[in-house]
Amino acid sequence: MRGCGLYVRKAVIRHPNLPFSCRRPDIASVRLADTDVTRQITRYLRTRGAVAPEARRAVEGPNVRRDTGTHCERPSSCEFQRYCKRAEALPLLACLDPKCGNAQSM
Repeated sequence: MRGCGLYVRKAVIRHPNLPFSCRRPDIASVRLADTDVTRQITRYLRTRGAVAPEARRAVEGPNVRRDTGTHCERPSSCEFQRYCKRAEALPLLACLDPKCGNAQSM
């Protein structure tokens, strides 16, 4: 990630120090502890340098054309269903999108 301009000097995860009951929450009794995970994060970041360029290529590339179906509901409901269904009902709108793989100049 250093190639992306991200420099991590220290990484800490703050978490509850002791188990607490969600049934009878008492926020005043919750004590937090910090765990230093810098070494683990540093190892992880060494392999992430290529992720940003790959993600940029995916975002800047053409939209994938796929009909809506059960894959839009499972394993979780997709937040773009309304957009996709509208594009299916009015395919001309989808083709006016400059990121559409089927974009046509008019």
